[in-house]
Amino acid sequence: MGILSADLSKREQEVHDLVCRGMSNIEVADSLFVAEKTIKFHLHRIFKKKNVRSRAQLIVKHFT
Repeated sequence: MGILSADLSKREQEVHDLVCRGMSNIEVADSLFVAEKTIKFHLHRIFKKKNVRSRAQLIVKHFT
């Protein structure tokens, strides 16, 4: 997993890392044993905290 970001919860960081590895919402949900709706909720919060509007922006920000 990546370096923990102070502004993300532990679960949000897990979702963030898996998304940045290229996993879909369903794949992330399956790997964390939660519903896809839960992943969408976490992504919404991550996008707000990271000030991005898409997965692509999140990934670019992660790797730059």
